[in-house]
Amino acid sequence: MAIGNIHDLLRSLGVNRDRPPDGGRNRPDAVPPEDRADQVSLSPEAVNLSLQSSDTAARAERIAALRAAIEDGTYKCDDPSKLRAVVDRLIEKLY
Repeated sequence: MAIGNIHDLLRSLGVNRDRPPDGGRNRPDAVPPEDRADQVSLSPEAVNLSLQSSDTAARAERIAALRAAIEDGTYKCDDPSKLRAVVDRLIEKLY
């Protein structure tokens, strides 16, 4: 096989202008940015547990703040429907 120039040599090795020897897999710009980033997948159960634990802590803080405001007399309820709902729940628990 006679090789006359560099192009003949590259062609004999399977390299051409359109496709590098590795098919372009090792070029940094060959992989889209979204495929280069680390990714993690969480199961629905893990997501629910995560949300549940943070909601529980936030809810406990909110309840403690409301109880403190009720005890020291600074809690104001401007919505009569909320007040009525609380009274109804208290009546149901007591009777």
